[in-house]
Amino acid sequence: MARVSRYASVMVQDDVISDGWLPLSTAADRLGLSIHAVRRRLHAGELPARQVRTRYGLAWQVRLDGVRDASATVAQDLREGDASLAQGSEDGAGAVQDPTTDVRRAEAMAAYTRSLLEPLTAVLERSQGEVAELRERVGRQGAELDRATSTVVALGDELAATEASRRRDMRLLIAAAVLFACVALVASALATMAWLP
Repeated sequence: MARVSRYASVMVQDDVISDGWLPLSTAADRLGLSIHAVRRRLHAGELPARQVRTRYGLAWQVRLDGVRDASATVAQDLREGDASLAQGSEDGAGAVQDPTTDVRRAEAMAAYTRSLLEPLTAVLERSQGEVAELRERVGRQGAELDRATSTVVALGDELAATEASRRRDMRLLIAAAVLFACVALVASALATMAWLP
């Protein structure tokens, strides 16, 4: 059973009879085009096409009747070009192009290329300036980080020395308190002995 697809000239077939219909990959190989180019021609209506049901779903097929493949087209163009050159040399008036046309084309291409490259060059120059500024900033921040690190190390050393001094002072204070307690105890013991008969 066939039904009409959204493309007016395309039919969806249930049966897959080749009879000149080719899958897109084969048609692309024969035409010397990519599968995407064949698909674009198919959707543009340049190639007769249909969809067939396969076990994987719907697949496009095209017919290449009357469509020459790329190698045949190139060979035909070469033969025609050789024939026109031979005829031009026999006539004595070869097909020589005007050199000013080539110069104009080259100048136009150069202007177009320049119009594309100038904004990119400006962006690149700005980026290089920004990179130089960032390098400078990173250098400054690196120096500041080194200074801060040395300050932290110095403060750590000073804190360690202060902590050692504080511990020493605390030990001396504890020793003095113990000595004072001992003296008070001895004094108390002596006073108690003095009152005894």
